[in-house]
Amino acid sequence: MSGCSGPQDPVALGGDGVLSCLARTMGGYHSVASRTTTEVAMTTPADRRANPALALAGMALGALLVAACAASPTPSAATQPSGTTQPSVTPGPSLTPGPSNEVSQPPATSAAPSQPGPVAGQTDTDWGRIWDTLPPSFPRFPGAKPSEPTGPASATVVIPSDVQTATSWMKAALDAGDWATTIGGPLEDGGMALDSVGPADGCQVSTRIAKVGGVTIMTILYGASCPFR
Repeated sequence: MSGCSGPQDPVALGGDGVLSCLARTMGGYHSVASRTTTEVAMTTPADRRANPALALAGMALGALLVAACAASPTPSAATQPSGTTQPSVTPGPSLTPGPSNEVSQPPATSAAPSQPGPVAGQTDTDWGRIWDTLPPSFPRFPGAKPSEPTGPASATVVIPSDVQTATSWMKAALDAGDWATTIGGPLEDGGMALDSVGPADGCQVSTRIAKVGGVTIMTILYGASCPFR
C-alpha cells in the first residue's frame, strides 16, 4: 500500500497493519483514522454502554426533581410577606347550646299591686251627705242615659220606660242585693219614691222616678255612709 514500506507486522505497527498505515497516511481523518482497530474495538463498546447509563441517570434525576417538587410545602395561606399585618379574626359565638352560651336574664319583676282608683267626692244636700257618683255595684237600669241634673245628686238618668215599669225593675234589682227597699207614692208630681237601707250602719239610698217633659227621669242620692264599691 502506498505510503507504507517494509513488512506489515501488526505487532510492530501496533495495529492491524492496514488501518494503522492508512491512518498515518491520511492524517486529515482524525476522528477515525487516528484510532487503530484495537482502540476502536476497546473504546466503542464503552461508549455504547455510556449512553444507557446517561439515560438512566437523567431519568433518575428527573424522578428526584419531581419528588422534590411534590414534597416541597406549599405556601400557607396564613404566611404573608414580612411587614404585612393580617387582621385578627375573632371567633363568633358557638351555635352549640350549652351552659357557657346561655345569656343570663334579669329576674322578672313582679307587677306592682293595683292601686284603687280615686274615691269620688261627696256633697252635702238637704236630704243628707251623698257621694257625687254611684259605685260600680249599684244597679243600672238597661238603656239609661245621663241627664242634666236639676240639683245635687249621685246620678240623674233618662229611663227608656214609664214610671211604673222603672219602679218595679229598680225594686227587684235592689232586693236582689243587700238592700231593703220600700216604695212610696205616687208623689205630687206623679212620680214614685224608693227608700233603700244598706247593710252598713247609716247606709241609705233615695231613688226618685218621675215623668218630666215627656221623658222618665230617675234621680238617685247615694248616702255617704254607704261603702263605695
